[in-house]
Amino acid sequence: MESTQWTPEQVRFFDIAHEGAQLRALAGQAAGLNEYLAGLRPRSVVVLATDQVAAAAARAVAQAYLPQAQCPVVVARALPAYVGALDIVVTVGEAADCEWASRAMLTAQQRGAATVFAGPPGPLADDVADDAFLFTALPNVTGPAPARVAGALWLVLGGDPQALDEAAEAVDAELAACAPDRSADTNPARQLAAFAAQVGGSGVMHSAPAGQAVSEAVASVAAAVWATRGRSGTVVEAAQLPQALDGAGTQQADDIFYDPFIDGALTWRVIFWGQEEANLPHSLAVNAVEGSEFSRALQLLTRAYAATAFDE
Repeated sequence: MESTQWTPEQVRFFDIAHEGAQLRALAGQAAGLNEYLAGLRPRSVVVLATDQVAAAAARAVAQAYLPQAQCPVVVARALPAYVGALDIVVTVGEAADCEWASRAMLTAQQRGAATVFAGPPGPLADDVADDAFLFTALPNVTGPAPARVAGALWLVLGGDPQALDEAAEAVDAELAACAPDRSADTNPARQLAAFAAQVGGSGVMHSAPAGQAVSEAVASVAAAVWATRGRSGTVVEAAQLPQALDGAGTQQADDIFYDPFIDGALTWRVIFWGQEEANLPHSLAVNAVEGSEFSRALQLLTRAYAATAFDE
């Protein structure tokens, strides 16, 4: 029997390829969540994130969709003292075992709070299973899952499950375009990775149009995903970009006397998420044009995640 030899890119792409399935799995469990939360008008939703990507994704959802929520959303690393029977506590992330999150969830349950868990099977899930609603995790997927975090909070905040199915279609289309077997000519994730590779050893600034909450949220999650996958970069608000770029020395290329052999190579690039056109030197605009705002945001996050699979 012939064995299949996976390339390093295919191995890195494996978890990424499940982002659409993550959304479908959540949508299929929405009815159970609604039954669990039936009749509850929460005072607040507290999100306990067990890792950096989950925290960024949770803050992104809170930032972008809080105006539509019926209550405040708090992303924390510890259980707020006020939490009680009027609140919902949601734990998200990829940690199968997390002592502080387990203690926080058990304390929340003892105080009468509704608790929701969206993470992998393991000791943490076992600790809270008796009184919490557990989203069933996909098997054999161990990497970060920003789509699962965003989708779980979307449902907890009262979002339409159908929107997750629609977003899953958009994410799957993005994954097909970004698959490892596609060359840079037609693969937007490879193109993104190639652009980032031009920075050499320094990094990428992730940014978004000023005042565009969803695009700013995408930029913050993209920066977290890249950092945890060994890609350099940071998130910078649009208003702070001139100062950041000036401090990084990237403006020197506009000087007619600039010589890369004498002055050194330019080492920073800017990625504008959710923007039609790049409006700065050495920058790239990354956008999605089809589907709802929620679908486009998840599509862009998928592209950012997929880019980390490639060494261009």
